[in-house]
Amino acid sequence: MQADDEIDLFLGHLTLERGLSPLTAEAYAGDLAQFLCFLEERGITRVDQIRPSHIRDFLDHCQTQQELSSATLARRVSAIRAWMHFLIEIGTSMRMPDFATERPRVDLHLPKYLSKSQVEVLLTAPFAPPESRFPHRDRAILELLYSCGLRATEICTLKSGDIDLTSRFLRCFGKRGKERVVPFGPQAAEAIDQYNKNERGKLLKNGECVQWLLSHSGHPLLRNQIWRIVRAAAQKVQLPNAPSPHVLRHSFATHMLSSGADLRSLQELLGHANLNTTQIYAHIENPALQKAHNRFHPRAARPGQSEEPSS
Repeated sequence: MQADDEIDLFLGHLTLERGLSPLTAEAYAGDLAQFLCFLEERGITRVDQIRPSHIRDFLDHCQTQQELSSATLARRVSAIRAWMHFLIEIGTSMRMPDFATERPRVDLHLPKYLSKSQVEVLLTAPFAPPESRFPHRDRAILELLYSCGLRATEICTLKSGDIDLTSRFLRCFGKRGKERVVPFGPQAAEAIDQYNKNERGKLLKNGECVQWLLSHSGHPLLRNQIWRIVRAAAQKVQLPNAPSPHVLRHSFATHMLSSGADLRSLQELLGHANLNTTQIYAHIENPALQKAHNRFHPRAARPGQSEEPSS
C-alpha cells in the first residue's frame, strides 16, 4: 500500500499538533507499518478498500500469531483509529470504518518497585573509576530520580536554569511538554551542588551547554546512558533484578503513598494527566488507612474485641 507520505504526515501531526512524545509516535509508526503489511498480503492496496473486518482480522492475527500483550493490542487499536481520523481530515479517506470491536482491556500490572531499605542501599552505591569517571554526576542522577520521581527523559532534558538549589525545587517537562515543578530533598541538593562544583565545568566542551547532565564528550546524556548508570549502581551493591530508572520512579510513588501522601498530590508530582494512572500505586499497604479503617469502620476488629458477636 502506497501510504508512506500519509504516514510521515501523520507522525508529524502526532508530535506537533497532538503533542505526543517521539517515542509514542515511533511506536504508532511501527504499529501502522505492520497493519499495512498485513493488508498488502491480502490484496488491499488502497485506503478506501479497508473494511472493519480487515481491522478485526489484523487484531486477531496479532493476538493469536504474535501473542502480543493486551496493552500492545490496545495501542495498535489507538494507532489505527488515529490514523484513519487523520486521513479523513486531510481528505484521503471519506469515511471512518466502524471497527465494531472494543478496545482490548489492558491487564493491570502492578509496578515494580524497591523497598525503602533497598533504595537506601542503592543511593550509597560506591562510584569509583573505571566504572564511573564522574561519581558526583552519577550520584546526582540517582538522588533526583528517587527524590523527584522523574522519568529518564525528564532528567536528560533538565537545564541548569531549571534547578533552584536555594528553594530546592526543579522544573521539568513531562509528556506532551507538560511543565511541572517538583521539590527535592537535602541529599539530592548536596549531590547536585557537588556535581556543579566539581565535575560539570570539566565536562563542558567549547563553551556552555544548556543541558545540565553531560557525558564525558560534553554532549547531553541520553536515556540509555541514564539506564546504564542506574544499572551499574545496582550491580555494585548486588541488588537482585537490577532496576531501571522507571523502577526508581515507581519506588518514589509507592513510598510517598505508604507514608501518607494523597493521590491528588502524587498525581501532580508525577505529572500524570489522569488520576486513573496514579491509582495503580494504590496497591500498597498504607498503615494510616488501615489505622483509620480499624478505628472508624463499624465492622472493623478492635484490639481486644472479637470479630464475632457474643451469643
